[in-house]
Amino acid sequence: MRNIAGKPCFSVKDLVDFSGFSRSYISTLIAKTKEGKLSPPLPFYDFVTNKRHKYFFEKDAILSWFDAIRSV
Repeated sequence: MRNIAGKPCFSVKDLVDFSGFSRSYISTLIAKTKEGKLSPPLPFYDFVTNKRHKYFFEKDAILSWFDAIRSV
């Protein structure tokens, strides 16, 4: 999947497969990022369609985020 700029993106399902995190843990990370309680913040795009949120994650940003949390 790619975003508008043509960069590769993960859906939540792709991120679960890639990271090994559960969907509920990813939801917790998203909520903490929205509250400003997660450092470094999880990079994501939030789209609201039919009153539902769909989250997408830019692949390069996620790889950088994993490097950042490993170095903390």
